[in-house]
Formats: sequence, structure tokens, C-alpha cells
Amino acid sequence: MAESQLESVGGGPMLYHLVRAGQWLAAHLPRSVRWWLGGTAAQVAYWCVPAKRLATRKNMSVVLSLPLQHPHVQRTARVSWRNYGRFMADFFDLPNHPPAHFLAQLHDMTRDERGALGLAEAARATGDGVVLASGHFGNWDLAGMLVGSRMPVFAIAEAFADQQLNELIQSQRRNANMTIIPVADALRAMLRHLRQGDVIATPIDRPVAPGEGIPIQFFGKTAYVPRGIGAISAKTGAQIIAGYVWYDRHQGFCIRAFPPVRIVRSGDEAADIRRATQVMFDALEEMIRLDPTQWYMFRQFWPDSEIEMAPAKTRVPVTREATRG
Repeated sequence: MAESQLESVGGGPMLYHLVRAGQWLAAHLPRSVRWWLGGTAAQVAYWCVPAKRLATRKNMSVVLSLPLQHPHVQRTARVSWRNYGRFMADFFDLPNHPPAHFLAQLHDMTRDERGALGLAEAARATGDGVVLASGHFGNWDLAGMLVGSRMPVFAIAEAFADQQLNELIQSQRRNANMTIIPVADALRAMLRHLRQGDVIATPIDRPVAPGEGIPIQFFGKTAYVPRGIGAISAKTGAQIIAGYVWYDRHQGFCIRAFPPVRIVRSGDEAADIRRATQVMFDALEEMIRLDPTQWYMFRQFWPDSEIEMAPAKTRVPVTREATRG
């Protein structure tokens, strides 16, 4: 969710007051002004936090298959922070509108006649449990709000260190029909909810050290991610639906849900977990290739050994600034 990225640019009680100020401004300023303020603030933070700036550049070097110092890598990293600031400006504004307000701006790109929300409803109707896998791409909180307008959603979210801020943000999500499951208690709760046929939603793109996670192939290189969501999905036979909401070129929104995938247990538990996890990351890679500037990943995702390898000989994707204001 927004937690780790938001705290990447500051933390503590001061952040609570900044968020409250952002919510007040969202209710009183035109979107164009909010976007300018949010984008400018995020770009200032980009230049003021060298470690996060370097991590973002390393990530974009892999995504674009270009050297770290290439101008396109540096520009894409910088624009991703600007776009994150715009996303946060919209995040503050979410409580001010009903889901119908956003549905009216939505272009459904799902390759199924039922559409993204219809696909999720059909999967839930099977009673097998549904894992809605998303990432820090586009506007994932809006995705949760839209699904929550049709069915209860149990969302996995990191907690803010500041309790006052944590309650402020989580109450906003509860009002959107999302019940928050803290990351620290997530595995047992996810298992229970999926066995009850519920819908859980979680961002999957949380990098870990090689010794702490499982390997996945992501942009042709090996990254390491937590095994929990893949293990739960494979163990329960839940339907995995990757889903994303992102910004189009006209400041509206697109939504896409990928076809449901259920992992049939093979008897090789480790292989089943890797398959479940890889399915989720294949969809995320497809979305990031669409517009790398809408992937807000300010932690280094790949080990240095992977980043320092010679870039793969692949076509460099064209960055499309979907959030051009």
C-alpha cells in the first residue's frame, strides 16, 4: 500500500500533520493544483534522499535494460517520483468522492467481456477464495476502493510507525469497505479468509534479501520476494487475479484484471509456491512495461550482482507519460 513509499520521504508525528494538511487541501484545491504541489514536493524529496534516489535509478536500469547513468534511466526514475506525488494528491482526495465518481472516469482494459469487477465477482462466486495481487503501480488504493464497492475486501497493509497516522489512513480504507490486515499478522489471517471464500488484496512487490525469500524472474533477472502470498495461494487453491488501476494520458483511469489462475498442487510444494508467485510477477512486469514511470519502487528490488550484469539485449520500452499535466 502507500505506507512504505510514504514513509520513504519522511516519518514520525510530522508526517501525520502533513497528511492531514494534504487531505484538507484535496478538498479545497483543483486537481491540477494538487498535482503540481504533490509532484513538486515528491521531486524535491527525490533530490534530498540520495539512497532512495540511487535505489530508484537501479530499478529503472533493470526495467529499461540500460546502464545506470543513461539519461533515460535517470529521467524515468525522477518522473516516477513526480508521479508518486500526484498519486498521493489523489490518495488524499479519495474520501471526498463515492466510487461512482471514479467509475465514470474509468476505461476498462480487461480482456474479458465481464470487465475487471465482473471478473472478480465471478471468481468470488466460486467460493474458492480470491487473491487480488497488485503492486505499487498506478493507483492501487483506488483499485481497492473500486473492488470494495462490489464486495468486502481484506487488504494486507503495512502499519505506519506513528499510531495517530496509522489510524487516520486505515479508517479511510475501512470506509471504502476494506478491512485491513496488518502485515505482521497476515499469513494466518489470509489462510483463514481464503478458506472462508473471501477476497484478499495485497501488493506483491516487496523485495527481500536472497536468504530471506524465494527467487523469481522479473525483467529477465533474478529478484527475491517473500514466499508467503505464493504459499497461501498454492496451499488453498485460491484463484489468483492480478489487477491494476493506472493513469491514462488524459488524467483519467484505466483498469485491467488478468485471467484468474488456480495453482493445482503437484506434490512439489516449493515448485508450486514459485509458480504462484511467478504468475503474479509476470502480470506486474507487463504493467510496468506499459509505463515504467507509474511504478513507485523506491527500495532496491534486485541484488547488485544482477544490476551490475551487462544489460539484456532487449527492446527499450518507450516511456509514456500517462500523467502528463
